[in-house]
Amino acid sequence: FVLCIYSAITSIRFLISLGIVGGMWAYILKGGPIKYGEREIPEKFITVLLLSVTLLIMYFSSAGSLLWWLVMVTSAFVLIHAFFYTPEPVDEFGFDTVGSAAFTSVV
Repeated sequence: FVLCIYSAITSIRFLISLGIVGGMWAYILKGGPIKYGEREIPEKFITVLLLSVTLLIMYFSSAGSLLWWLVMVTSAFVLIHAFFYTPEPVDEFGFDTVGSAAFTSVV
């Protein structure tokens, strides 16, 4: 989550495009039907058009490279954690071993 916020703040182009796209979607979803002259534009057409505009704006704001960066950095953190993590020994049922403190109080 922190890396997502950092990515959005450091890329001004992405931040501006995110605001524009969010504003367009909020306007379309909150408002009523859109009329052009006397004709009402169908909601399905508006949604498809807005989806196309969103994908185009996100392409030009390099959202794909930000997403790729987030995936790679997160994967590196996971691999580093897995490298240093040492699990405790368990028996074949997934419980602690017999010599652990959980079994010493059993009479």
